[in-house]
Amino acid sequence: MKIFKYRWLNHTLFWVFIFAFYTVPRIASFGFSKDAFVNILYIPVDIVTAYFVIEFLMPRFIMKKRRFFVFITGTLLAIAANIAVSHYMMYNVQPALGFWTVKTRFVVELFDWLLSSFMIVGIASALKLFSY
Repeated sequence: MKIFKYRWLNHTLFWVFIFAFYTVPRIASFGFSKDAFVNILYIPVDIVTAYFVIEFLMPRFIMKKRRFFVFITGTLLAIAANIAVSHYMMYNVQPALGFWTVKTRFVVELFDWLLSSFMIVGIASALKLFSY
């Protein structure tokens, strides 16, 4: 779905929306501090995952060959890699940069990461399909 004439503007607005979606509630809860902007660390990982799915997997395995099993497997592996990198960043990179980390049970964290990853990749995939 193309809202604007330029592709880069559509993509930029999408990622600004995703960043705001995760940052505004933190600002509302904790105030305007540097910890509210911790999501900026995870946006590049989400960008790589989403574009891998919509620019590599979708054209090859959905649009041309209709190989849904390969597409679903590739998407699940991409999301698993996203979660692994996010987990590493949360406990190694984030504290090193001075952001606080709240440790919760792994099952709760896994559910949050799965929900977040599927939401971002799902919205990006739906928008890509609507553009065809």
